[in-house]
Amino acid sequence: MFFEDHKLFQKLYQAYKQNVSYLDLRHKQKTISYVREGASHSIMFSNKQFSLDEESYVRLLTYTIEIMRDVLPLRTIIELDPAYFKPDTQSESPSKAVITGRFVGPKGYNSYFPYVGAIYPIGAMKADSQIHFTAPLIKRIIQDLAVSPPLEWDRSRLMSFIRRCLQ
Repeated sequence: MFFEDHKLFQKLYQAYKQNVSYLDLRHKQKTISYVREGASHSIMFSNKQFSLDEESYVRLLTYTIEIMRDVLPLRTIIELDPAYFKPDTQSESPSKAVITGRFVGPKGYNSYFPYVGAIYPIGAMKADSQIHFTAPLIKRIIQDLAVSPPLEWDRSRLMSFIRRCLQ
């Protein structure tokens, strides 16, 4: 009923982050109420109510928000936000990656990452050199190769890189 409205979940999450103790939201002329009492978080709608402890409530909201996001296709080239991703200090250009996988749960994690990628245009140098990231880490979409023609390779840069690897 309300679960198709991703903005509703974002507003509930913002209320949680701002320590709001009570909030009424409207959805299709119905009211959804949020109440925070200590570590208990309750949602009420259509004469129904459920309550969760803080950890379960936060997981419900964050997972639901993440699942409802638009998913970028494989081969999409993105720029990573330097506020979250600290590129090599020797690099003068923004860090770019190409999406090579989606919805990956790395070993040792209790959750998943919606994206896995490799540094663009270099690619993965070792099997374990993948970058796992979430949508907030993406600063901008450079090119969606699933629907766009491929970028022209800088041949001299590519040949220089191959020579360095072979030395």
